[in-house]
Amino acid sequence: MTIKRKFAVWLYVRRMKLQEWVRFDSRVAAFFLFLAYEAQRWMLKARGRHAQALIFAAKIFRHVQSARGREYAVRLLEREIRVRGMRVVADDFFACCNVDRNRVAALREGIISPPRPFDKRLIILSPPDGNKKGVVFVKFTDYFKYLRAVFDVSRLGREYLIVLEPSSSGYFDEGILCLMGHDFPIVVQTPEPVDRHLLDRVGGNLIPVDLGPNCWADGRTFYPTQPTQKRYDVIMVAIWADVKRHYHLFEALSKSRRRDQIKVALVGVPWPKTLEEIRDVARYFSVDHCIEYFERLSQPQVNALLNQSKVFLLLSKKEGFNKAIIEALHADVPGFLLEGHNFGHHYAFINPKTGGWIAPDRLTAFLDQLDTMRLERRFAPHEWASQNMSPEVSTAKIIAFLEAIEAKRGIEINKNLAIKVNNPEYDYADPACWERYADAYKGLGRFLRDATA
Repeated sequence: MTIKRKFAVWLYVRRMKLQEWVRFDSRVAAFFLFLAYEAQRWMLKARGRHAQALIFAAKIFRHVQSARGREYAVRLLEREIRVRGMRVVADDFFACCNVDRNRVAALREGIISPPRPFDKRLIILSPPDGNKKGVVFVKFTDYFKYLRAVFDVSRLGREYLIVLEPSSSGYFDEGILCLMGHDFPIVVQTPEPVDRHLLDRVGGNLIPVDLGPNCWADGRTFYPTQPTQKRYDVIMVAIWADVKRHYHLFEALSKSRRRDQIKVALVGVPWPKTLEEIRDVARYFSVDHCIEYFERLSQPQVNALLNQSKVFLLLSKKEGFNKAIIEALHADVPGFLLEGHNFGHHYAFINPKTGGWIAPDRLTAFLDQLDTMRLERRFAPHEWASQNMSPEVSTAKIIAFLEAIEAKRGIEINKNLAIKVNNPEYDYADPACWERYADAYKGLGRFLRDATA
């Protein structure tokens, strides 16, 4: 590496650590971040810009690592709904959404020309049947605003039970809350207790269910292949992005007493960083020789690499509901997360059978102990994932939840659901369902908004 490039990487690492200190590690910094957002919210509120003021309340909820800050933000939202009405607040949130009209036009065209519409982010699990509502899933938080922009949601929601599958934690988000206030339920997959508390407090038609995008990993694609030689001590499957914190692994490796024995497999795609940028950080820490890089692999190829690895690492401090770690469990590879991930909740899928938690300052010690952990004897992740976190189990949970909605809301739902998988986009466990539901997909055109609206 040139001196100029080394300096650039040095600055990058210092900037990352400073941002993380402000966002996650320092109570003092969190307090000043809260004050900055609150000052901007007050200024906007004083000028009558209610919608933009709410966006800064949302930033407090999502960005300030403080339970008190989140509670304050929730109270602000409750007050706005009480004073101005839920539908008005929902419209404010939608007004703040950045909706690309060219994308709206393309998504409309995809509905008119099925069978796999909405960029494969929408899937029908059951069609309407007489008085019974059908069930339709929509994934990725960024697509919820387009659901409202493309469809007349009021008409769609009268014939379909809509299930949202957000991609990120922190549901005080304009893309989600712009769908508040309808007179029919919308189910929101909500694995985080903090987000369930938010939706319960807000009330209305957004109903949380304890599931997430990582509950639909395809066990037919990710599975143990025995016997398999373990070529890699560690595997990470993650886009080349700052949020994945590859630098943390590289820094920990550089301090390990076993740095010349540890082998790492890094699997990713360029978004938004390039592989060369990631490698430069590894070179900066003098650990590039420990790592094999893989880019744009097919899912079967990823499964093969998982089977050759001892442990899976997820080192992000905050993101969505990571699917790759569940795919690793299905491949019988134990997974390890950093303590404090997202809001600090200890997920059921990390337990004595499946993996564990690592203190952020103990990653080097963890790497040093890998050769003495007797992983094969301690863990049975495939068994646990198959029994507790498969698409079949998740479908059964949704059906039970729909039964409760029927009883509470006095509606009927077609609960004869097809099983869907995230592989990585929406698909059916039985691909023949695309043809079976072809008429239902064509029928979605009836719910499109007026193109001139």
